[in-house]
Formats: sequence, C-alpha cells, structure tokens
Amino acid sequence: MSNISVLEEIVELLECYANDVKDKYVKCAFQANLIKYRKELETEYNKNALAVVEHKIAHLVRKLK
Repeated sequence: MSNISVLEEIVELLECYANDVKDKYVKCAFQANLIKYRKELETEYNKNALAVVEHKIAHLVRKLK
C-alpha cells in the first residue's frame, strides 16, 4: 500500500467519525487531525506529481543523448 492510499483511508475515516462525535473537545481533536492528514495527503500528491515530471524529463534527456 502506498502512502497516498493509506492517507486517503485515514482522511475518510476521520471525516466519518468527526461527524458522529458530539463532545466539542473530541470533535476539535478530530478536526485538527483531519487537517493534519489532509495536508500530508496534499504533500504526497505534490511529491508524486513532481516525481512523474522528473521521470519524464530524465527519459527525454536519455532519448536526446
């Protein structure tokens, strides 16, 4: 399993549970973790996109040599 798929599952679970929680302090903790994991997920998406671009550039450079 990749980091992206694990983070997607964590975000989905936190979203489900955050809606069911009634205590405001626990809800705040869920929301804080949700924000944290969404940010990590966004970072992983960006790293993945950058890796794809780097791979394509390296491939083009090899073809030009």
